[in-house]
Amino acid sequence: MAKKPFSGIFGNQLIKILLLLLALFVALSFFFLFRVSHEINALERERILIHAQSAVALINGTQIASLKGNESDLTNPEYMNMRTHLIRLRKSDPLIRFAYLMRRTEDGKYIFLLNSEPLDSKEYSPPGQEYSEITEEMTRPFLQGISLVIGPRTDRRGTWISAMVPIRDEKTNQVEAVLGIDYPVGAWHSLILKRIGYIAILILAFTSLITAIIVVGLEIVKMRRLNQKMKEDEHQLSVFLDQLPGMAFKCQTDPDLIITFTSKGCEDLTGYPPEMLIDNKGFHFNDLIAPEYRESLYDNFKLKAAEQKNLQNEFEIITKDESRKWVLGYGQFIPGEKGPPPSLEGIMLDITEKKRIEEEKRYLDDHDSLTDLYNRHYFLETIAHFEARQSYPVSFIVGNVNGLSLFNGAFGEKAGDDLLHKAGELFLRFAPEGTVAARLQSDEFALAIPFASKDVVQTVVTSITEGLAQCHNSDILAEKYLDLSLGYASSDTVSGELPDVLKSAKNMLYHARLLNRASDTHGILKSLLTTLYERSGETEEHSTRLACISTKIGECLGLPEEDLNKLRLLSMLHDIGKIGVDDRILKKPDPLTEDEWKIMKTHPQIGYRIAMASSGLSDIAPYILAHHERWDGKGYPRGIKGEEIPLLARILCIADAFDAMTSERVYKKAWEEERALEELKKNRGTQFDPKIVDIFLSVVKSTDFNCPDDV
Repeated sequence: MAKKPFSGIFGNQLIKILLLLLALFVALSFFFLFRVSHEINALERERILIHAQSAVALINGTQIASLKGNESDLTNPEYMNMRTHLIRLRKSDPLIRFAYLMRRTEDGKYIFLLNSEPLDSKEYSPPGQEYSEITEEMTRPFLQGISLVIGPRTDRRGTWISAMVPIRDEKTNQVEAVLGIDYPVGAWHSLILKRIGYIAILILAFTSLITAIIVVGLEIVKMRRLNQKMKEDEHQLSVFLDQLPGMAFKCQTDPDLIITFTSKGCEDLTGYPPEMLIDNKGFHFNDLIAPEYRESLYDNFKLKAAEQKNLQNEFEIITKDESRKWVLGYGQFIPGEKGPPPSLEGIMLDITEKKRIEEEKRYLDDHDSLTDLYNRHYFLETIAHFEARQSYPVSFIVGNVNGLSLFNGAFGEKAGDDLLHKAGELFLRFAPEGTVAARLQSDEFALAIPFASKDVVQTVVTSITEGLAQCHNSDILAEKYLDLSLGYASSDTVSGELPDVLKSAKNMLYHARLLNRASDTHGILKSLLTTLYERSGETEEHSTRLACISTKIGECLGLPEEDLNKLRLLSMLHDIGKIGVDDRILKKPDPLTEDEWKIMKTHPQIGYRIAMASSGLSDIAPYILAHHERWDGKGYPRGIKGEEIPLLARILCIADAFDAMTSERVYKKAWEEERALEELKKNRGTQFDPKIVDIFLSVVKSTDFNCPDDV
């Protein structure tokens, strides 16, 4: 058997070696391509996750919480703002197909809050649409609060790679929603293939070279491409950070919080160039934070560091020129292999303008634009807060600007606005510390004073009254013509909830307006009395004297001003029911028959119904009904007796009897005062309350009952 020549053997061996090297090269090439594609895929996943997290940092958790997850969100301005944000996010990367916000409901369903698709698109998801194809992996951001890239996954729309980042409530740290960004798998794979395409071409071009050269060459190419990619990513990140309305930073998590990096926005935000903060060379990071926030922020920092959870806070910083700015700080801990996290990366966004707008809106929501006092909505909320905090006793003072419509007609609406503004100033001037002063409606003002007894409120009312008197000496039109009616009540003298106390103060105000000639409401009382005088033969003088006598008896009994006002109204309106009795009975000169007396005795009930028909007179209706009842129970219409008869009705009964006896009528002459007093003594304990008779007898000698007309 002939031996092969050495050259042949060498050639074969060389071929085998070359084939072996080529096979090894191909195997190494495939392995190399696999590693590169895996790393590029990982880098791209990290890139889209960072992109999503940056987008979440610009979303306000409070805005998310305001979304209901139904069609009502379509009219919510926050919905439109966040849709615009998602549309911009989708357009920022041509690979993105969908961007959306999704929420997990209390019953475990997953619904869309909004997405980036046009409203007329078949891919548009209206608020509240359930996503039934959710996978177990997709639920992790909702249930565990973690950010991750998911996929490939398939649903009815296609197959996707998705970045999902939770959005937390700023106060509770609970996951409010999840931001999702979908990338089509086809486009994703094309991107990966494009990233490694040049490397594959290089491998094919150098397949004939020895394995060592190919491997070294490919490694060099790989490193160059990766370095270039890193530079490009760093450049893109730098451009993104420089465009932020704030600065990005990185710091150590030691107690000194040493800054190791800041973006160019540092100087615009703080006034300090980045080099002054890096390594704390010229300025300490903590010195930027306004003092009142430092302790709470540091406590929160330690808590989040221990839990390795993301930081998100709103606080104020003090800039180089000593001005203050509101910032939103968002940070993410970079975990170390062991021990506490070695660093914190984050951004601080300037939200000063946003805070200013929020504060301005909050002010307008709570205040009256004309007087700068609080408005009705805030006032009613305050009452609820007083009740919740048990700020008892609470007192209320309500006031009404009398004759506003007449003043507007005479001097114009601008002068009327000045009048209302002066009224608000007068209320605020004498309000104790802690008082909530409000304009409830066009001409009505109110004070809510916590921890104020009836003595305190009486002092404030006196001060307002005295201040009003001083205004009348002014040459300023709005002060000279300012006139107020006042009502007040305190929870230590009025039973019931605080709204009932406020109602009591308003009832007193209504009575004061009825009695005040300058009040628009005075015309109502005047019309009723005119009708009564014309039909019943009663006189205005009788009503005036009766009001004066009743009031002075009430003063001797120590009644509060609210009850004295009721007595004045009762004195004028106690016989108002007579306007419902036939004229032939009212004006009959002869004695009434038994049937006619039955009709006449219905006038307390008629008067009761008339008073109950008016919200401002309803609280004197029971006294009108009872003003003909007797102490011994022989009166009408109900035959009640003793202290069952309301006190004000018992006072009026004595005053009415005394004035009737001492006044001249068509059917009788006036009695001497002594005779009238003897008659009261005689009926003491039968017709009249004996205690009130005794009080009246004790003061009648020293009191002048020839009262002026106060109506």
